[in-house]
Amino acid sequence: MDRLLNAALLAVVASASFVAFMVVVGALFSSRVGKIQQVAGQTPGRAFLLGAINFLFFGALGLGFASLGDGVWRGFAIPAVILFGLLAISLVFGLAGVTALLGNRLFPEQIQFRRSTKGALALYLACLLPYIGWFAMLPYAALLGLGGLILSFFRAPEPVLET
Repeated sequence: MDRLLNAALLAVVASASFVAFMVVVGALFSSRVGKIQQVAGQTPGRAFLLGAINFLFFGALGLGFASLGDGVWRGFAIPAVILFGLLAISLVFGLAGVTALLGNRLFPEQIQFRRSTKGALALYLACLLPYIGWFAMLPYAALLGLGGLILSFFRAPEPVLET
């Protein structure tokens, strides 16, 4: 019984942490997250494909450096740590953009804070679904966000219409 209560408490704390983290990242970096949201919403196929290709390339490159650092020379571990760190940061920004996109699509009438909170919670709960959530939803959302982040650097800013 203690294990069940511990697992339930862990799930509640983890969901609250994920939601809070996504809201804070979205608030601190609202310009970049907004661009990611826009790109991922307009060209999801292109963003997902670009995210998957880059994740596989930089993941394989990082694993190569890590394996060289294990046997040949320990200095190869430094580029591996840097690559994995940059990949993790990029995935965080991408997921923040995807949670903002979900919040805007699911709850358009809410204020920004509630949209972000509910979007992050919806993504978290969807990714908890066994097998489909773990191996389909989470990778799709992460790779969509990663591709959206990369494309957001090459997209021209939207013109602001003044009335």
